[in-house]
Amino acid sequence: MLALEITGIVIGVPVIVAVLLYVTQHLVPHTTRRQHNDVAGFVYAVLGVLFTVMLGFVVVDEWQSLETIKTNTFDEANELGTLFWNARALPPATGRALEQTTRDYANVVINTEWSVMNDGESSPQATNIVYTMRDEINALPVDTLKEQTLYQYSLHAVNDLAAARRQRIDESGERVPDIRDRPTEPPVQRHGRRHPGCLPHLPQPAPRTAMIVWCVLIASVPA
Repeated sequence: MLALEITGIVIGVPVIVAVLLYVTQHLVPHTTRRQHNDVAGFVYAVLGVLFTVMLGFVVVDEWQSLETIKTNTFDEANELGTLFWNARALPPATGRALEQTTRDYANVVINTEWSVMNDGESSPQATNIVYTMRDEINALPVDTLKEQTLYQYSLHAVNDLAAARRQRIDESGERVPDIRDRPTEPPVQRHGRRHPGCLPHLPQPAPRTAMIVWCVLIASVPA
């Protein structure tokens, strides 16, 4: 739908301008139009400057938004990698469950959540996996100094992962405001659940390079 609107604007505006110019040249005499050349030139110059400034702001805003999303994605992937390797450092009886949960989270984010983010949504399955990871970490033994260290680092990593995911979802819904945008319902409660972002569009392509690299990395590790 958005693509059709953009196409309509790109094609429709030049056509309308061309029609108006044609009508003006045939209905308004050249001698009459020539009297306003100085004023028209000044007006067009001002409009050109305003358009350039607005275009610059739009480009900078979109670029910064994309860079922020990319940073949050890499932070999320780094924390997930930390959890994976912490789980590998634990005995198989206690660490393999957490190891598999980190794999499940990466697969769900790449294969499920990224596609629904186009509609401003998030994956409930990914949310549940984050809760599962936190529960598995809280159930880790802390009898030795090594286990206590792994527990503390893992708990810190899962909290940072959850925070990075929330920021990724919230910021992925940001876009340049449309003149048709108006306040409707609060974004926190929509259809009986928390909505991940105020606006429904996601800049594409979304940066999921970090998740893909991380999955390749853990795929190379023997089970």
